[in-house]
Amino acid sequence: MAYTTEETTGWFSRLGSSVKGVLVGFILFIAGFPVLFWNEGNYVRTQQSLEKTGQAAITVPADKVDPANDKKPVHIQGVQAVTDERLSDPDFAGTSGSFIKLHRKALMYQWRENIRTETKKEVGGSEKKITTYTYEKVWSDDVIDSGKFNHDAGNTDSAGKVNPPSKKFDSKMFAASKVTAGAFTLSPGLLGQFSNFQPLAIRPASGPASSPAAAPATMRGAAPAGPPPADHAIGTMLKQAGEGYYFGNDPNNPQIGDLKISFEVVKPQPISVLARQVGQTFEPYTPEGETKSVELLSPGTHSKEGMIEQAQAANRMWTWILRLVGFLLMFIGLGMAFKPLSVVGDVIPFIGNLIGAGTGIIAFVIALVCSVITIGIAWLFYRPLWGILMLVAAVGLFVAFKMLRKGKKAQTPAAPAGPTG
Repeated sequence: MAYTTEETTGWFSRLGSSVKGVLVGFILFIAGFPVLFWNEGNYVRTQQSLEKTGQAAITVPADKVDPANDKKPVHIQGVQAVTDERLSDPDFAGTSGSFIKLHRKALMYQWRENIRTETKKEVGGSEKKITTYTYEKVWSDDVIDSGKFNHDAGNTDSAGKVNPPSKKFDSKMFAASKVTAGAFTLSPGLLGQFSNFQPLAIRPASGPASSPAAAPATMRGAAPAGPPPADHAIGTMLKQAGEGYYFGNDPNNPQIGDLKISFEVVKPQPISVLARQVGQTFEPYTPEGETKSVELLSPGTHSKEGMIEQAQAANRMWTWILRLVGFLLMFIGLGMAFKPLSVVGDVIPFIGNLIGAGTGIIAFVIALVCSVITIGIAWLFYRPLWGILMLVAAVGLFVAFKMLRKGKKAQTPAAPAGPTG
């Protein structure tokens, strides 16, 4: 089932809104320039810091700390990261272990509203917006606010679709405060880079069912916070299900408000580190003359060259992502600035579509040329040779576009001459 609404916006209202959007579009277009310029500088500074760190770092044994290397960039590889601490989730039995990190994932079964909108242009310049609302049940870590669902009088589909206002258990992260690698203690910055989680299987013999007296109140039949949804009587039993826990009546037949609890951990493992040695621990290293610091951790055994290559590859990936962001800011901004032209043409939808397609192409070319020029100017500050090449490429792109347009005009056949006197 689906609920559909229709809303028609008149031509004058559309034109007024598009004119107002010109200012927003101009702001977006201008914002693209500093984003692209900063991004190129950040890329170059990061690459230079990584290169200099790789050149200056020395590979050292991890079984002892050499004071002669203090304040210097060092590299250790394939050293077992361990902790003497035992992490556990105080709300759930069977989760204790010598882990570096323990992550509780709490998913609640909820209603989700899906909204799909399409627009249709009509003769005279008006626009009809057709919005379709559908509803489905999903497992979600976030609490979905059902109060924001469409509750129009005619929307019978939304009736009774109410989610609990909160979860009895939220997702939560536990981390060891001290992790060592040989004679070294890992810094908080390095600890934050552990991300290779793996599922934790709850031991069958433990859990609230086997020791209800020792279980916290939240595990002994307490109902979830907030009123239950109208279409579901929430189960009052927290039980072990598979490799985790389940709060509800039947894991095979979930109801709105049920909770599914699972765990994942980062276990002790061999690691490689590239950072500045400070006493018996590490801190970020900033090469002389640079502003970007380097502090790297990789699971497994990696040479310093390999770690630098991985970091440089990640830097390139993020640089291209931000280049795309900067280009899109310009492209979308120009599209909004040109929007009134297509709205004027929408008095006859076919004409408006042609104008929209034409302004879209123009916006794309201008945004692309401006992006390349901005990147080229930025590189002039950091790597002049590459900057000059990029500026030449931008000018060539613009000239090619102009020649293409002239070529198309030249190929257009002239209208036949009319009869003479």
